[in-house]
Amino acid sequence: MRVGQLVGDRYRLEDPVDDEGRGEVWFAADEQLGRRVVLKRGGAIGERPRLLGVARAQARATHPHVVTLYGVEFIETGPDAGCWLVMEYVTGGSLEKQPRMAPERAALIGAQIASALGALHANGVVHCDVKPANVVITDDGTPKLTDFDSAQRTGSNETISPDRPLSYTPDYAAPEVVNGSPEPRSDVYSLAAMLYKAVTGVPHDEVDGADGADGGGAGGTADPDGEDAASLREWKVSQGVLRRERDTGPLAAPLEAMLRRRPDRRPDAAEARRLLQEAAGRRRWTRRLALPGVPRRYPRATAAGTALVTAVALAAAWFWWLGPDRDDGGPGVVQGGGKARAGSVIGDPRTMDPCSLTDPGEFARFGRAAEWDRDYGNFDRCDVLVYPQGLDGEHIDVQVQFDSGPSPESPAPVRTFGGIGIIEEPPEGQECARALVLPDEADSDVSIWIYVDGGDARGYGGVGTLCDMADVAARTASETLGRARAENRTVPRRDPPAADVSLLWLDACRLLDARALEIVPGIDAGDPDVGFGNWDCDWYSTTRDIEVQLRYDRDQPLSGEDGKVTVLAGRDTVVSPEYDGEDTCTVRVEYREYPDENGQKAVELLYLTLDGDDESPDDLCGMATRLAETAAGELPKL
Repeated sequence: MRVGQLVGDRYRLEDPVDDEGRGEVWFAADEQLGRRVVLKRGGAIGERPRLLGVARAQARATHPHVVTLYGVEFIETGPDAGCWLVMEYVTGGSLEKQPRMAPERAALIGAQIASALGALHANGVVHCDVKPANVVITDDGTPKLTDFDSAQRTGSNETISPDRPLSYTPDYAAPEVVNGSPEPRSDVYSLAAMLYKAVTGVPHDEVDGADGADGGGAGGTADPDGEDAASLREWKVSQGVLRRERDTGPLAAPLEAMLRRRPDRRPDAAEARRLLQEAAGRRRWTRRLALPGVPRRYPRATAAGTALVTAVALAAAWFWWLGPDRDDGGPGVVQGGGKARAGSVIGDPRTMDPCSLTDPGEFARFGRAAEWDRDYGNFDRCDVLVYPQGLDGEHIDVQVQFDSGPSPESPAPVRTFGGIGIIEEPPEGQECARALVLPDEADSDVSIWIYVDGGDARGYGGVGTLCDMADVAARTASETLGRARAENRTVPRRDPPAADVSLLWLDACRLLDARALEIVPGIDAGDPDVGFGNWDCDWYSTTRDIEVQLRYDRDQPLSGEDGKVTVLAGRDTVVSPEYDGEDTCTVRVEYREYPDENGQKAVELLYLTLDGDDESPDDLCGMATRLAETAAGELPKL
């Protein structure tokens, strides 16, 4: 084969690929469709059944982290005769060629490949050869699983290509694979071994002959590079006794679980993905009020006068319009964001009233007045504004906020009310927080936070007073939740319910799809961080320090005081560089205007922020504006 050669009257060979022994592979130009592809010679024309089996296995795994198979070319005669796989053009090389990486980076790659394995397993296929050489990296840093030559059907000892015996790479193979019985969790083991190599530089610690096997045959020492050493390594794999003892930081616990000898004690691909996401630092419950990215406070009118309240910059979820005939479980309910489950005290997030967990009267001893602010920020929160004596209208904000994901696993709850555990968070500046632990499986993916922010009432009683207020709010919320559990019911619903045209009924992540997000370098469009009620969503870049945050918001009508006024998709919009901190650009789009419970004019907003210190302010605002315009264009017409 040579550069410039035409294969099958269609594919022009451009450059050979160093494919680490996977076969003859070339970068090529598809002259029929005008695109670049990767062309791999899979075998002789007589191997057509085997190649078709491999192709079908790869085609079943349509996923953003699996290399796309375009088709199979069978060339019957001539110098190019054989079976060729035509695949997605990926130029970044394999993970094998990457330098050692930080555990968090490896964990993120692992979570993405675990997602691909989950899709593969759901389609009845086990890859059987997950290793660094079989994970390729795109130019934007996206990892993709490739090479299905060793794949097997689930629950079968027959390879996808039945005329070829099971093959694997001992350094990364699970014990049951070496013993001839692969299953889906075998891929989880191999993924863990691959990540250990990515972080430490070796797939396992050095093999010696001291584990009950004589590595030197007739009493000698095995040649570390010879056949005896390879046999010893394979035997150790089959027995599950390979050592992996080097420091892997936050990956240590996930790898320990994924590398268990018995497959039934390992996590499946979905659970492995969750563990790896946590190790990568993506757990939503680690958010704190004092972290960068929390929006500035700005005024809004209430019955007690001008108040300053906190808006938490979250991200948004998948778009769905239910319309006026929606109900609490009928057709069209947003799965994962809406439908109530048996035993849940939260019920449908869209009808649950966050303010039912608070009582302004409980804060009488802290100020001359306290009142709810039900129409501020996202739909996942309720604020109580407490006005201390002698502070000229300045207030303290007590916020109850719902979030997706479990509450913190540590420290242990310091007290319990109504069966609900309360975790104390260390105070930060003029802020104090508590987390509530819901004990029921039906609500295991919900966390509830109490935030007390001193705001401009700084110095009032010190942070100790703020924590006293947090304790009052936590106790009130816990008692309400506890009564609902004891009576086998949900907490109270919104009364009156949200308007039929409210953003509350929309699943927000679908406002931005993979094509729209392509303008942000390296964004992993297939793995958003979805918030409570599907009202916020974050997407992260795998190649740069940049994040897209989309959420819903409620506030007063927009003005030009905080940015440039424009119109996107026919809606009034403000674009604000550095509105949510340095290296950010925020775009707020008005969706609808309505009177709040005090008769004041309020608006529901689409709130999009780009946060990234690798981009110029102009580039950030350019991308943020384009994304916001796309999202706004997906909103229903009023």
